[in-house]
Amino acid sequence: MISRKKISKVIRKCLADLKNNKKNDTEISLLAEVEATTLAVDTAVKSLTKGIEVNNLKKTVKALEMTLQDFEDKLEVVFRYMGGIFGSAGDEEHMEEQLCKLKASSSICQNLSGLQKLYECVEDFLSTEDGKCSDSSLDGSIMLLDVCSIIKDVLSQMTQSVQELQSSIRRRSSEVSEYMISRKKISKVIRKCLVDLKNNKKNDTEISLLAEVEATTLSVFESILSFVSVPKQNKSLISKLTLTKRVTRNEETSEVMEVDTAVKSLTKGIEVNNVQKTLKALEMTLQDFEDGLETVFRCLIKHRVSLLNIN
Repeated sequence: MISRKKISKVIRKCLADLKNNKKNDTEISLLAEVEATTLAVDTAVKSLTKGIEVNNLKKTVKALEMTLQDFEDKLEVVFRYMGGIFGSAGDEEHMEEQLCKLKASSSICQNLSGLQKLYECVEDFLSTEDGKCSDSSLDGSIMLLDVCSIIKDVLSQMTQSVQELQSSIRRRSSEVSEYMISRKKISKVIRKCLVDLKNNKKNDTEISLLAEVEATTLSVFESILSFVSVPKQNKSLISKLTLTKRVTRNEETSEVMEVDTAVKSLTKGIEVNNVQKTLKALEMTLQDFEDGLETVFRCLIKHRVSLLNIN
């Protein structure tokens, strides 16, 4: 009976707390029913302590046991359901947090790493009951994969061109102009891809998290293309150098622009002592981009599969 008094005290306190929150009617009714059912057992037990025979005591206790088990089972279901709701909310918060970080960062490499973390959050979100997607999300996933593949090819061609240019300079070959020809061909592909990206930007009022994830991914892709693109000839040197930002915050000039300027100087017979150093820096940057994009590409494939599984 001492144990029952302690339990009853806890129940009464819990009931008082729950009544202050009108949204918990189900929990109130459950606890109230527990209290009412156990009162019957209390009465029977008290009768026994007074020496009064109660034939239905075992039956009453058994009924209480079954009731409590039923409540436990139902509460477990409710707990799992509530866990799903709050888990989904947590996933959304993580997605929004990663989106904010991506928008605040000016580093392409950091953004590629951020995209990986973002899509991990998206996978967790899609695994919940609230993780639903529209047809536009499915279409968008294909588009992102296509764009990512194009950018991977562009970076691969850029890396190959840089390596060939380095080899030409080491041989003191006069064929460095081939690099600029290759750059123009690659730039044509880049410009077309940039136009496609602008056309793919949503014009509707869709503000779902998945739509925002897609838009943020496109923004990162666009920053990579802008970094390796050739500015129009009528732009001033300063505007060319500030058009695309370097990967690190300390140095603002584009390594691609530095290489282009150095190569143009070489074709005019002007000696540029640090051209090899500049080329090596660009090669390393392109390699970082390629590694980051490869990881993002795998994330996009997994994302596409998850969307298909939902539908």
